Amino acid sequence: MNCDLHLGFHPGCKQCANDRFETLEWLLSLGEVWADMTVRRAGFPSLSAAHRAAYRAGRADLVARLKTNREGVALGV
Repeated sequence: MNCDLHLGFHPGCKQCANDRFETLEWLLSLGEVWADMTVRRAGFPSLSAAHRAAYRAGRADLVARLKTNREGVALGV
């Protein structure tokens, strides 16, 4: 799930970025919501960093789906 060279944490590596978005997709499928803990699990340092990276990568749809998820484990459902 992580880039073999940087272990998923190198800011300039395209494979690392893809791995972080893949992790966010997986967390969404588990019912997670857009929260600081969720983006940190995916390897982003903060919500704002994840937000910027998603918009730069054209993945704003992922942010919108995480923000509107109402059946998440983070909500105690």
